[in-house]
Amino acid sequence: AEGKQAPALKAQSWVGMPVMLERMKGSVVVVHFTAGDGSLAKQQIEAIAAMNKELASQGVGFVVMCDANAAIKPVQDALAALKSDVPLGHDMPAEQQETDGKKPKAQGQTAKSLGVRFYPTTFVIDRNGVVRAAGIKIDRTKELVEKLLAEEVKP
Repeated sequence: AEGKQAPALKAQSWVGMPVMLERMKGSVVVVHFTAGDGSLAKQQIEAIAAMNKELASQGVGFVVMCDANAAIKPVQDALAALKSDVPLGHDMPAEQQETDGKKPKAQGQTAKSLGVRFYPTTFVIDRNGVVRAAGIKIDRTKELVEKLLAEEVKP
């Protein structure tokens, strides 16, 4: 996914405004994938909400995408508890089930199109709509976003 144009975010539902990456050209966009309500997931949601409060006014867009196979309510509740307005999408289920030899497991369409390998994970898209970091650690996200904000937008 790195170095390629970011694919559309496909969600079965949105909490807040639906996010269209095409409309966010000119902004750095952080897409955080989560799979639920474990302690690591909650810590990372808190970090995303804090970065959103700090960086949204500088033209940074944040999106949380919940795994297609996970319940969205715990993530929605976590964002609400933080009084965060970060848009939350519930990834669109895959069109075909994949089997790993055990039970059918369908990775969401957005996660699959970006090559998500594990949850939670974060992707950063530059102001030209190109994926610049795939699977970046949450504690490195702000540093990268600030670097991308300093870059020029290609006409």
